[in-house]
Amino acid sequence: MPAAMLAYRDLEHGFHLALSAEWRPALVGFVVTLAAALGGRLLRIDLLALAACGLGVAAGWAVPTHPLAAAPSLPDRLPEMALLALLFACVDEARSHLRGRYAMLLGLALVGGWWLGGAAHSQAGLLHAWVSIAILAGWIAAAALLFAEADAWCVAAAALALWAALQAVGAPAIWPLLALVPAAAALGTFAGRAQERALLPASVGIGAVAGGAVALAGVLRHGRIGPIELAALAPFIVAWWSARLLPRLRRLGSAAPPAASVLALVGVVLIAYSAAALSGLR
Repeated sequence: MPAAMLAYRDLEHGFHLALSAEWRPALVGFVVTLAAALGGRLLRIDLLALAACGLGVAAGWAVPTHPLAAAPSLPDRLPEMALLALLFACVDEARSHLRGRYAMLLGLALVGGWWLGGAAHSQAGLLHAWVSIAILAGWIAAAALLFAEADAWCVAAAALALWAALQAVGAPAIWPLLALVPAAAALGTFAGRAQERALLPASVGIGAVAGGAVALAGVLRHGRIGPIELAALAPFIVAWWSARLLPRLRRLGSAAPPAASVLALVGVVLIAYSAAALSGLR
């Protein structure tokens, strides 16, 4: 078979793989983010560049979920969560100073936990869902605060670590699918040279996916820790590890942050898959 024909078949196979159900949400998130970031940069519309990541995360999450469902499940509520984080990012940018920023992030976590936990309006509903709300708010707050000053490399590596860890422990397929979207959106922001505020929807998205997987697993509410709970810690370990590696890699100059994030990601993925294999999960 001619080499040109082989190359065409390989390209066609790669194209169909990219459009498969597993990768489609991440691809949509990346394309939307990239288009908005480039558009904001070329047209000099700062608001569009700021919104790129949030629009990408919302669009990517809308692919495998049903945001307009009459009785939305937790995953179905994620696109609106991304838009809520985008709104907070725009307000944070308009304030143009750091005073009260962390209090605002905690407020975002509480509102996000309430929304993803079912948006109960009655006292009985809140009492019934308070454990799930607390779990979701806790993970969202941890991600928002931990990645408040992180760059796109660190946020993307953290999301990829969550995706890999959830895959390793055999979490329900929807969660690894959703975890890829913040990673793709964070990588798409490179076209617009995004600041930390623009990455807030991806950071919050990491916490929302991790917290959602933990809340629906139902193990932590009974005071136990299972494989999904440990997998949900993977993005935080990446952030901690990359911060420890960064001073040792300063000699690499501008390549130090991405190198630290990639090394931390590889280490966490190896640990996750090794632990899953040793415990019989794979």
